[in-house]
Amino acid sequence: MTSLEKQNEIVRLRGLGNSYDSIASITNVSKPTVIKTCSTFSSEIENLQAKNHEHTQSDLMYSIEKRSEMYQDLIKKLYAEIAKRDLTELDTDKLFSVLEKTERALSVIEARVRPKGNNDFDGLSDDKLAIIANAGQNALLKAL
Repeated sequence: MTSLEKQNEIVRLRGLGNSYDSIASITNVSKPTVIKTCSTFSSEIENLQAKNHEHTQSDLMYSIEKRSEMYQDLIKKLYAEIAKRDLTELDTDKLFSVLEKTERALSVIEARVRPKGNNDFDGLSDDKLAIIANAGQNALLKAL
């Protein structure tokens, strides 16, 4: 008979996704006993696995949101820098390249998180939007 402590450890380890072999090795219990214990406590193991999955999903969403915020902040800074620049400078091309890559990275993240219809420019004033639009137009004209 396996002790209650060993059974709890077996259930906990299986709930974390460990294999029968690794559980047997960690707990110093035979593999058939591990399998039998897991069979007996299958619903508890499923509940633990579901909770672990929820925590992982929650952590992932938090990470994605933070990365999205970081990209949004960077995009705002890049737009502000572009608006201040003389667009005939060579470095401006590099700045636009960084802006484009950052926007692309942000769109990939937001495609997973945000419903369609959200706008990256929601927090910007009309004046700042006009500056951004003019900077983009000037850059296109220079490129042509």
